[in-house]
Amino acid sequence: VLTRRCFPWSIAPLISSSHENNTQHAACDISLAVPFLGRALSGQAPGSMVWEQKWSSWETTYLMDHRVGTVPLLPGVSYVEMGRSMVKDLGNVQPYAMTNIIFQNIIFLDDTDLLGTPTIQLRYQRGAGQISITSRRGTSTWVTNAQMDLELGGGERPCVDVNALRQRVGSYKEHVDAIEFYAGTGNDYRGEFRMTEGWRDESDGWGLIEYENTMTEHVHLRTCAWMDVGAHAPIWWSQHEGRPYYSAVVGEY
Repeated sequence: VLTRRCFPWSIAPLISSSHENNTQHAACDISLAVPFLGRALSGQAPGSMVWEQKWSSWETTYLMDHRVGTVPLLPGVSYVEMGRSMVKDLGNVQPYAMTNIIFQNIIFLDDTDLLGTPTIQLRYQRGAGQISITSRRGTSTWVTNAQMDLELGGGERPCVDVNALRQRVGSYKEHVDAIEFYAGTGNDYRGEFRMTEGWRDESDGWGLIEYENTMTEHVHLRTCAWMDVGAHAPIWWSQHEGRPYYSAVVGEY
């Protein structure tokens, strides 16, 4: 015989953390963790919000397919995805842009087995509209990895007519397939950090890629992959000479 019984949910203990610019301890609240953003911390200064996260082993493994040369490291677009997750978590419905993006320090992933998964904090200064992302391993000093500005509103952002561009692919004079690209690009991209084909036309400067992915799970990771892959075709026609490369500054997303 099966019977039903009501019972209360127990609340997990609060996890304490700290930041070099804030000597007071900030306890995680009981809000649900947001993928690629983490949990909002309480006890922060007025006008400042902080989220903290630590990736799971499978998230780290996925991100290790992004390689500069042969070294696994976090792609810069991951910081943009963290900012996008923050805007969504705040309930924003306005058009927005991430601008003046600077990647300052790399998060290497090849030493995760030795040093552990990094702890990452995203800090948002509401008044200034500034986002900074810091990380550390264990109890080491916090390091600033990326900074960017968040611009809310300002009307509709310009959109690309993707269908019109697709119709013009046949007229594009420059083409590269995945085999040729990844044999000479200088970066050992793996997994979903690889495009299928790329095109470019010097007359309009647009670059197009074909990227095969119909998966709907773990969107935060796959967004990092396709945003990174989106820059592969234009880079192919730049003067990188087959050397490893990464972006240090981005004007706007």
